[in-house]
Amino acid sequence: MDLGNKKVILEGAEIPFTKKEFEILKLFLENKNRVFSRDEMLSRVWSDEVIVLDRTIDVNITRLRKKISPYGKNIVTRLGYGYCFEE
Repeated sequence: MDLGNKKVILEGAEIPFTKKEFEILKLFLENKNRVFSRDEMLSRVWSDEVIVLDRTIDVNITRLRKKISPYGKNIVTRLGYGYCFEE
């Protein structure tokens, strides 16, 4: 993950990410093994002025998992709690 240039490079290829996908992945990689609730992720990634449903997180997580395959399995769902990135 190239924070300065806002790029994700996987196995030598740049993967196109939306701004929100990039921010979610950044949050996970900076806090590996820490579980984030949907509400916490919404408050950290989306501004307070924007109304976003918690299902938006689920959609973004699904897209992230596909984009970073085979590492998508490292984004783990903790039922009743939220999501985390496990090594």
